[in-house]
Amino acid sequence: MTQLSNNNITRKRSTSLALDETIQQACDDLINSDVEVTAREIARQADVAPSSITRDPHRKAIIKAAKAKQSELRAWRKRQAKQSRDRDAESLTEKDLRIAELERRIDLLTASHKAMIMVIGEFGGMAGWQRFFPHWHQVEELLRDMGAMPNAEITQIHEE
Repeated sequence: MTQLSNNNITRKRSTSLALDETIQQACDDLINSDVEVTAREIARQADVAPSSITRDPHRKAIIKAAKAKQSELRAWRKRQAKQSRDRDAESLTEKDLRIAELERRIDLLTASHKAMIMVIGEFGGMAGWQRFFPHWHQVEELLRDMGAMPNAEITQIHEE
């Protein structure tokens, strides 16, 4: 009879160990899926009655450890999300300032360029300007699109 009892205990232990591993795996899956770790959810995944989990001290400890791990992981994610939002906001602010500075410079260069072209045109030098740009028609069109060319038609002045 003692041999039968020992075999029964061994069988229970191996079945118990297998269920413990299944419970641990279910806990890990729930944590990775960010699903609340509860005895009922673990029992559903392990296909066992919730009481077979909650009545066993070792299994309750597995669940307690999994809940603590999940809480710690969620707190870490929350901190990371907040830090990420703060970094993103700071980066966007820096980029907005950089864009504003570049736009200011473009406006200044456009106005300066426009004034220089007007001066060159006034002194009859557009032909000289055009020598620097072999494809001056394309350059002139691009400058017009940017607002860097004067709107008035420039004509050459002939001296007699």
